[in-house]
Amino acid sequence: LTISGIGGAGGNRGGDGGQIQPAGGGALGGSISSLTNGAIRINADINVTGGAGGTISTTSGYGGIGLTGAGGGGDIIGSGSGAKGGRISFTTMKSDIIVNADLKADGGAGGNITSVSGYGGDAGGLPGADSTGGEGGSIGNAGGGASGGSIDLGAETGITSMKLLSADGGVGGNLASTTGYGGTGANFGAAGKGGSMLSAGDAGGGGMISTKTTNGNVAIKDINANGGMGGANTSIGGTGASSSSGSDGGSIGNSGKGGRGGSVTIETGQLLPNLVTIFNGKVKAEGGVSGIYSATGGNGGVGLNGGGGNGGAVGDQGDAGFGGSVSIKTNKLNIIQTVLTPALISVNGGSTTTDTTNVALAGYSGQSGEGGAAGGKATGGNGGVVGRAGDGGGGGSVIISAFGDSAFVSDVNGSDLISARGGTVADDKALSGKGGHGGLVASVDRSGNGGDSGLIGRNGDAGDGGNIFITG
Repeated sequence: LTISGIGGAGGNRGGDGGQIQPAGGGALGGSISSLTNGAIRINADINVTGGAGGTISTTSGYGGIGLTGAGGGGDIIGSGSGAKGGRISFTTMKSDIIVNADLKADGGAGGNITSVSGYGGDAGGLPGADSTGGEGGSIGNAGGGASGGSIDLGAETGITSMKLLSADGGVGGNLASTTGYGGTGANFGAAGKGGSMLSAGDAGGGGMISTKTTNGNVAIKDINANGGMGGANTSIGGTGASSSSGSDGGSIGNSGKGGRGGSVTIETGQLLPNLVTIFNGKVKAEGGVSGIYSATGGNGGVGLNGGGGNGGAVGDQGDAGFGGSVSIKTNKLNIIQTVLTPALISVNGGSTTTDTTNVALAGYSGQSGEGGAAGGKATGGNGGVVGRAGDGGGGGSVIISAFGDSAFVSDVNGSDLISARGGTVADDKALSGKGGHGGLVASVDRSGNGGDSGLIGRNGDAGDGGNIFITG
């Protein structure tokens, strides 16, 4: 937790609030590898996940008062990005591999920002002298998630893994902050704008997982190479100050994009009786979910003699990630299910909500700021512009080449056995800020115009279905 200093009062211009520098990024995941002629047995978990980016939970200082201009609130630069997952590689030239533990090479998560930037100082001008109010402090980007690493298992006579192989992308950093309000101007000096804010972090893509035998079977349970979820943006922009003319409210950037699914390759020799068995498990390289967007732009300030300030704009929801790829080449493929957990090969595109069964939930519910009312005969401020909701990700590709007989055991739950669906899109529940009232004077024909309400962007498009190729 960091709190920066307050800007001092100035004889002329007040000092700015203290700036807060970026948090550090995560470190790269490590590397573990082995090449041998003997059997390989892995009985303890191995984790080479990339490090998470540093988070920022801070308050920056507010600007000081000044006779010719007030200081601005302190800026907060940004949080750290996650680091790429590492590499796990085991190869035996003459024997088999049995894995009785989880192997993970996930990407690191982006750092979150849960901060408050300093407000702009009020101007303290001398009588008859114009003096400018300070702007609210700005807040930078949340850190991006990193891509998953790689897991590579190669054997001569067989591979068995009854645990989890994972190379998921890291989630994007969330942005849940408030920027400072603008300071008032003295006399006819301009008021300071509300602080602006950038975007939540994009997610990392899934990594690469490969299991290959030269002359043996492959038996697996769960494999994940999914894209990460984009960072959510639930922030609030700073309010513009009221002064002779109102200043603009703070704007807010985007939520994070979902990461693209990674790649999974499973291969055996093409001679009998080589086969691939998926036993009560899931092989997934799905696209990541969009970051939820529920940010609110700052309202424009009221103009006492002039125009009202414009409401702060809100940005776009990030698009969901595209599905990745699963490639299986073998003599025979068995998908075996004896429990209610569905056996599944899935490269679905990501959706714009975490609950794909209820699209009535809002993926996008941003609200732009209202325009400030005007004074005199001036025009009211316009409501802020609202961005668009994210698109669903397109489905990926599944390629199955089975050179002998293949048996697919039915799913007792009735859900998809092999799936490359496009991502769904949630309802768009955006609200735009209303325009501010025009100035009112005694003579009706000299009254100012009201401001326009803000435009609202489109809802997203659902993702296209992917491709499934089965040859034999």
